Amino acid sequence: MGKHFLSTIKEWFYNQLYITRKPVIRVYNGYANHQAFSLFGHVLKQSPLTHKQFRQNFLSNTFSVIRLFLVKPFPHTSITIHWQNESIVTTTDENGFFKINWMLQAPLSSGWHSVFAELIINGETVCKEEGKFLVPSATHLALISDIDDTFLVSHASQLRKKLKVLLSENAQSRKPFHAVVHHYQLLAKEEDHQRPFFYISSSEWNLYDYLQEFKHKYQIPEGIYLLSSLKQINQLLHTHQQKHDGKYMRIIRILKAFPELHFILLGDDGQRDPDIYHSVVKQFPTNIRCVYIRQVKQQPTATMQNMIASMKMLGVALCYFKNSEEAIEHSAALGFIQLEDRR
Repeated sequence: MGKHFLSTIKEWFYNQLYITRKPVIRVYNGYANHQAFSLFGHVLKQSPLTHKQFRQNFLSNTFSVIRLFLVKPFPHTSITIHWQNESIVTTTDENGFFKINWMLQAPLSSGWHSVFAELIINGETVCKEEGKFLVPSATHLALISDIDDTFLVSHASQLRKKLKVLLSENAQSRKPFHAVVHHYQLLAKEEDHQRPFFYISSSEWNLYDYLQEFKHKYQIPEGIYLLSSLKQINQLLHTHQQKHDGKYMRIIRILKAFPELHFILLGDDGQRDPDIYHSVVKQFPTNIRCVYIRQVKQQPTATMQNMIASMKMLGVALCYFKNSEEAIEHSAALGFIQLEDRR
């Protein structure tokens, strides 16, 4: 009786926090080329429920962010991915993360395709979740963008300011840089189809729903998000402090998956984007058409200026800008966008 009472109180407490202690599957947007599709996600024993109430209140916003880190991964468990009339079984790693590369028998039509992930325990379906992956349209350009301080004002290089913004604001009250959304919307258009966007960031998977809410509010182009390892509550103060080598490798993986495409890279000079993009350009100079670097630092460093010169010498266009209007004019001059679309 005592154990049952304590269990009831515990469940009530977690319900008040909008935390579910039932297993869930999170499936993130994947992508496909003509050979295979890649899909990834997490299986969690405990996770925050979707919470749509946004209040401009410091304590509420702080708690809303903390909730995103009240997760418990479901490690080393098998899940089944269903697509069309086939199925494949994969296993999560120690962080509850899974990834599959499904070889295709024939090329797929462009656009988004649906799949389902299912968790089966002792012969019973515990949970099931729909996911989707993108087959890019016949396009000449694709976009790879950072998130923090590239289009989302974050102060990522200043720990105190970064935590203040993260904990005192919510996905509805956070702001993009002026005109950046318009620039991205213009870049996404190519004749009668959309160019693919890949958002690659040091932000953790904990913030995926948060970023999706921000994307919907400001109508940022749909895309594939490739984020960093899930963190738990005791690691909250170290958010965004992932090794940047992982970010570099995720970019390389995209370039290798789509060797026929040319890419535009978008980032900022607040952290390691210039170094990473410089390395990418040196390795894939013919695949990169242009690099956009937002200047968030007061003054460009000598190292930054040298990297700009180096990338230009490799034949890659580069725009180092403070305001997105400059980037829009640059994109128009290179023919990436049409300014008559400007609203």
